[in-house]
Amino acid sequence: MQKKEQKRAGLRQHKVFNATTGLFECLIPGQKANLVKYRISARDNAGNIYVDSNAGEYYIYSVIPEFTSLILISTLMIAALVVIVSRKRKYV
Repeated sequence: MQKKEQKRAGLRQHKVFNATTGLFECLIPGQKANLVKYRISARDNAGNIYVDSNAGEYYIYSVIPEFTSLILISTLMIAALVVIVSRKRKYV
């Protein structure tokens, strides 16, 4: 596999040529926005450029937020505190 990195608009794009499929693959970095819009562009060795922006509408996908470890730990700590307080009230 060949790997090429390009820095553009502050984002690092990783392009990988998959010799098995004969296709280039690119990873889109993690995003904070709910909707991510992107287009596909390619340039060959002769300098020809091709841009596919889905007929001007761009391609779109939704980002599903994940629970971070901080949120998970906080939730578990609060749950443990509730259990401890409720048990102490039984014995008082």
